Amino acid sequence: MKTWPCFGTPRDSTCCPAPGSQTRPHSQGPLLTSGPRSLSLGKSWLKGRHYVSLFAGFNNLFDLISRTGGYQQGRLATFSGLSEDARSGHPSFGPRYWFGTGRTYFLNISWSF
Repeated sequence: MKTWPCFGTPRDSTCCPAPGSQTRPHSQGPLLTSGPRSLSLGKSWLKGRHYVSLFAGFNNLFDLISRTGGYQQGRLATFSGLSEDARSGHPSFGPRYWFGTGRTYFLNISWSF
C-alpha cells in the first residue's frame, strides 16, 4: 500500500500522516482533543424596583485555530483517478474543513423594568 499525501489546509498540519506510514486514501482526519476556552462574567444590581445588569463574555481566549467539522469529497470514482489527483501536488477533491472563529467578545448592559 502506498503512503497517501495530506489533503489538509496550510493552516492545519495535524491531518498529515507521518512520513512512511501506511494510510488509506479515505481515512478520517483527527480533530483536536480540547476545544477553545471561554470566560463569562456578570453582575446585577437592584436599583429601587429595577435591575441593572452588566455581563461580559470572552470566547476562544487563547485564539486557537481549530477544525470544527468538514466533509470528504468523493467525486473521483476510480482509485487511479484519485491517486492521479493526489500526485498532482494540489488535489482538487480532498477533504474540506470548517474552522472556528478567532477570539470574540461581547459586553451587555441591561435595565429590566
